[in-house]
Amino acid sequence: CAKVCARRMQIERHSPIKCYAGQSRDSEKLKHSASGAAFQMLAEIVLEMGGVCYGCAGKMINGEYSAYHVRVTNVDELQSILNSKYILSHIGTTYQQIKEDLKNGKLVLFGGTPCQALGLKSFLNNEYENLIVVDVICHGVTSKTIFNDYLREVEKEQLKAIFRDMVKYSPSKIIGMLGNAIIVPVYTSLLSPDQYGLYSLSIAVLSFLCIIFSDWVGLSGLRFFKHHQMMQDMPKYLTTLVTMLVTNIFLMFVLALTFRHNFYEFFHIPVKYFLAILVLIIPVAIRALLFQLLRAQLKSMSFTLSTIVNQFLTILLSIFFVKFFHLGAIALLLGMGVSISLIDILLIYQIYRLTAKQILFAKFLNLQKIEWASVFPIMKYGIPIAATSLSAWIINQSNKFIMNSIHGFSEVGIVGVAYGLTLPLLMTIFSIITVAAIPR
Repeated sequence: CAKVCARRMQIERHSPIKCYAGQSRDSEKLKHSASGAAFQMLAEIVLEMGGVCYGCAGKMINGEYSAYHVRVTNVDELQSILNSKYILSHIGTTYQQIKEDLKNGKLVLFGGTPCQALGLKSFLNNEYENLIVVDVICHGVTSKTIFNDYLREVEKEQLKAIFRDMVKYSPSKIIGMLGNAIIVPVYTSLLSPDQYGLYSLSIAVLSFLCIIFSDWVGLSGLRFFKHHQMMQDMPKYLTTLVTMLVTNIFLMFVLALTFRHNFYEFFHIPVKYFLAILVLIIPVAIRALLFQLLRAQLKSMSFTLSTIVNQFLTILLSIFFVKFFHLGAIALLLGMGVSISLIDILLIYQIYRLTAKQILFAKFLNLQKIEWASVFPIMKYGIPIAATSLSAWIINQSNKFIMNSIHGFSEVGIVGVAYGLTLPLLMTIFSIITVAAIPR
């Protein structure tokens, strides 16, 4: 090292022969790169030709972030040497390995800082036609100690932010829990056990359809929101999410109406209730997507206010429809539908105000093209979520359908009361944590 150190040598300087600018046309590659994915494209070509690549990888070791150069021989390993690492890497025996590969006739691509590139050329002290050296435009590397201190500060701030959001989100969950405690005695005093059983069964069917066709779209939208915000392609992303949701709802209607007799038989539910559920899923699905967009923008107060208003509006409207129209359990579904539709309008207005400065909403209303490259990642992330939620639904809700097939709606009403008074109480604390933590 001392013999070939660039600091001890007279460096021969050259002017650039030619300059080019470019980036990959593959949006997936751009997502995993710091700039234009140029190094990745070069590396893939070298690997396809049977060559090897050397680049900077980074990972946490004993709570400290470290960077070091590694040898990559296939595309699957390439991800580790993409993107920025911010600190100077340990070269180790990389130069010796490169020299060995070059002598064996292998095509070699080396990526690093300019001083590392110069160090390699000084070490080799020879020109090789099978060597490609790529050095980043360096603005100086950060001290490893300072960088790790910074990471610890960021982690502390993130934890503080999560706890702050837990405090902001907790009223919506606590009031929701109290709302459930109020709903059960109020609704059971207004309805017969048969009617309350029908209501409980209808809500279970509604949650089943939401899990399969709508909820996962909003949760996936939350997952990729920040990336598309940084890429400044939010209008296309929002159009893609809404198009996927509308397509799913349309598919649900086609399947439900085509196989309606199978649905009636499977769920043991009257026709008018099944049709009411199909209509109700439209505002419910819209609300779920809008709620996730509020969470993605960390608008905890808007989320909390909307949830509380929705809870009490649903109770008041349901009581009104039961008392004055004598519609039985269908009145509760009608109250939910009207309440959620009003909340949807409020949420759309809130999101319009939040995005007005970026003119996102206006662009979205002009129907941007669907971003097909985003569809597969959304589905890849969302479908396992739907499968997990479906498993939880089977555990928590299947007993109602079993009870209905054996004893009828009256016994389902008793199960529904037990469910309404216990599970929401147990789940409140967990939902406060997840709703605050996941967007961050």
